Amino acid sequence: MIKKHLIIGATQEWRKRLKDKFPTILTMDGFNDKIEFRSFGGIDFVLFYTGYMSHKTYYKIVDFLRENNIPLGYIGKTNIDLVECEIVEQVNSRLLRSSQTKLV
Repeated sequence: MIKKHLIIGATQEWRKRLKDKFPTILTMDGFNDKIEFRSFGGIDFVLFYTGYMSHKTYYKIVDFLRENNIPLGYIGKTNIDLVECEIVEQVNSRLLRSSQTKLV
């Protein structure tokens, strides 16, 4: 089961609204290319909001995720209620893929 989510990107105001609604979801500035990703510890799933993020940060994090087999997804909406639906879809999709892999 996915336990710890990280969302990277979007404006500071958007991330604050998301944190207010979902306090257990971690968020990160999409322009912080000096981030030590390991400092978050035990991330199970990462979602990107690429509309507000630098290429350098994106590629640095994607490389880390691939090296560590951490699944990732993307958020395309800005409305927090619609984002909630996207998060649920992404997590459910990931859980479904994970359970299918175990069956094979």
